[in-house]
Amino acid sequence: MNLNGNARAAGVARALTRAPLITAEQAQQEVPNGQGFYAWWAKPQALGAIEGPPHPTEDPRLLYVGIAPSRAGSGATLRSRIVRQHLRGNVGSSTLRLSLAAVLSREKSWQPSLSGSRKVRLSRDDNAALSEWQREYLRLGWLEIDEPWKLEREVVRALKPALNRSHARGHPHVDTVGTLRDEFRRRARSTADRSRSD
Repeated sequence: MNLNGNARAAGVARALTRAPLITAEQAQQEVPNGQGFYAWWAKPQALGAIEGPPHPTEDPRLLYVGIAPSRAGSGATLRSRIVRQHLRGNVGSSTLRLSLAAVLSREKSWQPSLSGSRKVRLSRDDNAALSEWQREYLRLGWLEIDEPWKLEREVVRALKPALNRSHARGHPHVDTVGTLRDEFRRRARSTADRSRSD
């Protein structure tokens, strides 16, 4: 990326951290259908030791930065990504939900399993409990911008969110979150294996 591109990415990162924050409940009504970046923030210590950088003016810590769409030609929007997948989907359709479930599942006694398409999933009750946790602990900000995929790598690297694994080289929580997600998937496979043997 050239100097102008780097400067643009830095500007996007700054603007995203200064975007007004709303609750997960409000997001279901207020998130637009445009393209852009979004940032999920969590109350301090909501995930124990796994915390991202602090918000510049409020209490929350940066958890996850995403984009919509992820590539040219995709019909995904900020609204479809955030509302349909991050807030209403199961863990197999959302990297954010998968990471949250992996971190919280032992504490909450959530048991992962595999769907018919072999995606990791939570039961209806556990998935609803995850959504309730999001409503209590998370806040959301976004920035509408065309072709966000062109700047994703640089913006994520600049912001260092706690739960991003892609483009987060060197972040202190990358290995921890990766290990927890791998364990979560193994537990899902183990549940499926036990079901087949019964």
